[in-house]
Amino acid sequence: CRTGPGLVYDIRAYLSEGAVPVLLGHTHDNSWWTVEEPEFKAICWVSTEFVSVQGDLENIAILTPAPTPTLVPTPTPNQKGMKIFLVALNTGGPFGCGDGLVYYYTGKKRTGDVERDISAALNALLKIRTKYVGDYYNPTYNAHLHVKNVEVNQATGRVVIYLAGSIPKPADVCEAKRIHDQVWETARQISGYRDVGIHVGNKLLGDLIAVGDR
Repeated sequence: CRTGPGLVYDIRAYLSEGAVPVLLGHTHDNSWWTVEEPEFKAICWVSTEFVSVQGDLENIAILTPAPTPTLVPTPTPNQKGMKIFLVALNTGGPFGCGDGLVYYYTGKKRTGDVERDISAALNALLKIRTKYVGDYYNPTYNAHLHVKNVEVNQATGRVVIYLAGSIPKPADVCEAKRIHDQVWETARQISGYRDVGIHVGNKLLGDLIAVGDR
């Protein structure tokens, strides 16, 4: 569900299958609908491709959307390169505790060297020291980590990443999940290399960020 009627607008919330949001309005051609999701208190636009609208629509307002956001010129697909992921908090997504993930391109093109590309993406993420990037949360903002080595098994697609440095223990389970999802999605973005293990020194990163009795 987006901030405006089109894919160029940011995602505001995720609507689960079977959800029944409140219908507020629509575009003149009925291609997008404005709805309110009571659970998340979000007013947003959803494409007619993903919803079934029922009932008397005669009194539903035809709305004029906000101006289309100014897009930053983006590279062609074969130039886009590696991405980092940030957390869209409380948007009803499948990550963290009801969160979504959004990505930004690092500006580093893929080299075709899997080890180098994964290392570049993770280091770009781990260098960000701000808690928020725009509206999006960066759960590793207080980590002091960098990539030491990346090993790839070309036969199996298994990737083992060795980090150096330290990371504070998360405050709760939700924060641990956000860190895990952010780091792992950044690490396993290359097709065919999604089986990822991450170590910090001689310990698993998953163990270091685990909250509870482990």
